[in-house]
Amino acid sequence: MLRTISGNKDPQRAGARRQFPARRLHLVDIENLADDSLPTLSQVREAQGPYADCLAFGAMDQVEVASSHLTLVNAALGWPHGHYRVRSGPDGADLALLDVLRHENVAGRFMYVAIGSGDHLFAEEAAHLAAQGV
Repeated sequence: MLRTISGNKDPQRAGARRQFPARRLHLVDIENLADDSLPTLSQVREAQGPYADCLAFGAMDQVEVASSHLTLVNAALGWPHGHYRVRSGPDGADLALLDVLRHENVAGRFMYVAIGSGDHLFAEEAAHLAAQGV
């Protein structure tokens, strides 16, 4: 399932703290988007199409694709040009993406964040980013 979080699109809202061009961070739980814990290469490609149709990728955007170690090869081949995060176990991909939100200065580097997951685990971090103007 695809869920996106969007906010005010006004680029001036971030004020002087922005030193970089407006960019979007895409956080993709490929197993969730493909609706399969072990998606095939074709399922990964099929999941990428609707995601890209909903959220066009900008030249400066960054894509983080997370999966278990069992799905990494299909994720990398099916969704090229991303950064790949691997964590296995229950909610492993979600936890890997939450690490990005919590430890990589997302609010200072990105104007927008798109979360490709159906999990509620992102709600608190998404609210925190929104409070920071992302």
